[in-house]
Amino acid sequence: MIKDPFEHHGIEHLSASQLVQFARDPAHYVLDRLILKSQFKANPYTARGQAAESALAEKLFDPKKDDEIIIKEAHEKYHKDLLFQESELKDKQKELIEPMYNLSYDALKDYGVPTRPNQFQHKITLDIGKEFPEIIGYLDFWWQQHNVIVDLKTASSLPKSIKEDHRWQGSIYAAAEKGNEVRFCYVTGKGCNVYALTKKQITQSLKEVKWVAKKLQKILRVSQDPEEIAALLIPRYLNAYGGLNYWWDAESREAGRKIFGI
Repeated sequence: MIKDPFEHHGIEHLSASQLVQFARDPAHYVLDRLILKSQFKANPYTARGQAAESALAEKLFDPKKDDEIIIKEAHEKYHKDLLFQESELKDKQKELIEPMYNLSYDALKDYGVPTRPNQFQHKITLDIGKEFPEIIGYLDFWWQQHNVIVDLKTASSLPKSIKEDHRWQGSIYAAAEKGNEVRFCYVTGKGCNVYALTKKQITQSLKEVKWVAKKLQKILRVSQDPEEIAALLIPRYLNAYGGLNYWWDAESREAGRKIFGI
């Protein structure tokens, strides 16, 4: 029996994104994190979100900075993140950066200037038990003077409430920085809504986070060999509508066929 399955498999810490990835598709988690040990690769959606967040941060921390300069820098960042990638999708998502920036700034400007982090973002850590690695996370914006944490989410359509995976993320933030309210700012090219996590949502989400961490621990204990673990899992290539799940890109699908046999 593996004494510490996290350590054995090289998992030094957990995060909300890790736990969400495992919960939605354990096979993809094992392939991506344990076998391929993939590095993050930007796509037009993630690059759009990072460019919009970067622009928003520039304006919130320096409200007098010229909007044209901010947008120019955001577009430059977007192109740099997607270097050598050319597609209609890339051009379409670039067009959304400026309206997303404008709408999110209008929604948050009355909060005042956020607390500036020592590094790029405020790092948080949460201990959920001695048998687990600590959970780490990074805050987009933290108004310590108001005890408010805000996470920016760019989206194709506005949700009517905080999404489940974001509730997990927000509950981790709330538990790590007690006394702070956690809000999510959802923005599209046409609208923006801000939602706050309730105490009830935080309590329930933290239970779910720990439950998923325990399930991950059990899966990792099955074998010292990640490929033996993978042999017990079925990849979720298709969504409920018969289309490919977005996390299975061409590279991971090709690797998946070799590892899972389908």
